[in-house]
Amino acid sequence: PPSVSAMAGVRAGRLDADGVGQFVPGSFMDRLADAHGLAGDVARAFERELFELEAEAAAGRIPFADAVAGLVARTQPQLDLPRLLDTWRHVELYPGVRELLGRLRARGIRCGLATNQQDLRAQHLSVTLGYAALFDVECYSCRIGASKTDTAFFVATIAAVGCAPGNTLFIDDAAAYVAAARACGLRAVLHDPARGAAGIAETLWLHGIDVR
Repeated sequence: PPSVSAMAGVRAGRLDADGVGQFVPGSFMDRLADAHGLAGDVARAFERELFELEAEAAAGRIPFADAVAGLVARTQPQLDLPRLLDTWRHVELYPGVRELLGRLRARGIRCGLATNQQDLRAQHLSVTLGYAALFDVECYSCRIGASKTDTAFFVATIAAVGCAPGNTLFIDDAAAYVAAARACGLRAVLHDPARGAAGIAETLWLHGIDVR
């Protein structure tokens, strides 16, 4: 059972997106091959540059679609740009996560999304997948202008959620982000993506919140 100390004071929860609340079905490299005919070293070099641009966009430094358009024009002008950008919309929630969040909010726990995302994908998550309604607060790195390795990200999300760090439970699948959150005073827990919604529910239960 949860310890007394674990049960005390959790008033808000913050979840990462990829690997915690959602996943990307299939392989990005397979999509480059199937949809765009890129494979081998050419595909790997293109993928590397794409993800470097995504990291810049996720930090709020560049608009993602414009950056990808420039890369395509410079290196692979034959590619279908809209179809390529649509790759970042291939997202699914883990089964049971939407319902779990509903039960959590019904318990009076403020739920926040805390995720590294570029602007194109953040808009898709918020509007198309309905995260604006699913969460009390959405915290996207591209809008904050800092990633989850930066103190500034957690300072901004703490303010947005409106709950003291020690009363906020942060769940992420990346050890570096868990460490950064703990350094800012949050209760941060490393999540195993293979556990899905059941793993989130168990973490919540260990901190005194039963939504199983």
